[in-house]
Amino acid sequence: MQNSLERLFAGLATSLREDVAPAVDDPYAKAQVSAAVELLANLAARVEWRADLLHEEIERCRTVLETAPQRPARLDTPVPESGAALSDAHAAYLDALARTDVDEAALRDFLAWQVERELSLLVTGMYK
Repeated sequence: MQNSLERLFAGLATSLREDVAPAVDDPYAKAQVSAAVELLANLAARVEWRADLLHEEIERCRTVLETAPQRPARLDTPVPESGAALSDAHAAYLDALARTDVDEAALRDFLAWQVERELSLLVTGMYK
């Protein structure tokens, strides 16, 4: 399951504050590290996952969940358009996928798609 953006930003800030800042001797560079920590704290409350990516993943989860012998109730609920409700729905679909007996081939296809998509989204290209 994906981490929340708040958790990702908090991890970056903690790493900068606890690991990088103590190793920096230059006062200007130390101030820059502190500014980056503050920036991450401010961004965490203002940034959300791209709704189009979450919708795409939810639709693929729904396709796999439809292969279950017993139809999960979640398939009958509408998917929120954006915001925290969409992020919560995304997490719930992934949880349902983990807890539901689905077709193994469909699940493998979903996981392969998910890995390929994540690799394609990496900006650095270091895994290609």
